[in-house]
Amino acid sequence: MYARALILVFAVTACRKVEPAPTELDELTQFFFLEFATGDEERLLEGVDNLEAWHDANGNSAGAMSPLSEAAKAAVGVDAELGNEWLKGVYELVPHTGCSPEDLAAIYAFDDQPSLFPGSYESYDRTYHAETSDYLDGSASEVSWTSHITASIGFKTGTYDYVIEVRRLGALGEESTLVRAYMPEPAQVGDSEDGATFFDQSYTIEVFSPRGSTDVLHHYALWNSGGLKGTSPDSEIWERQYLAGLEDWNDRLDELCADDRGLWD
Repeated sequence: MYARALILVFAVTACRKVEPAPTELDELTQFFFLEFATGDEERLLEGVDNLEAWHDANGNSAGAMSPLSEAAKAAVGVDAELGNEWLKGVYELVPHTGCSPEDLAAIYAFDDQPSLFPGSYESYDRTYHAETSDYLDGSASEVSWTSHITASIGFKTGTYDYVIEVRRLGALGEESTLVRAYMPEPAQVGDSEDGATFFDQSYTIEVFSPRGSTDVLHHYALWNSGGLKGTSPDSEIWERQYLAGLEDWNDRLDELCADDRGLWD
């Protein structure tokens, strides 16, 4: 009886259909965030191919995204009581010329991020969950750390942690790369008695797809929840502000891979 049950389980598993990766940008973005840790590498790479196909058909693109799904938020353990009222999603999909997968891995793994992205932080430190050297030399396919950040939030100063997870897909030097990040707890903004300015959720997913040995296609999506209590969460000012931040980041990556090459050595 037990043997028959095992045979049945194996038969059902073998016949179970594997769903193809999405093909549309909004669904792909949710897919990469949700499947980052648990997704099959082959299916994730199919998603990267679909992202390339979407870019081939539509070109460089930027704009608003659907709210991050509750399943995606649950996958990183964020408090389910934090709602979507203020959560705004934006993205930019652009190529970086002269930025190899190795360059980008080294830039993101570099400890002194304030020196690479001046003006972004008032203070910055990291706690590593694994050795970055193992990831950079190819002996590990994943690495993660928690960034401890103090930065300007509106007209206030905020302190928060940001968990960064990096996953390589494919062979070293030819890899596609996923970078998932999230804020596990709301930021502490300004004076503890002042609750007018808040920043309680932040999530990002980045996808780097190699184009030859020196270029990559970069999809960068961000969802933030923050603002001023007493104002409208429907204001487009937040989306414009978040999108400007993505554009500034991508412009700086281009500079690092061109005029400022080697700052991370």
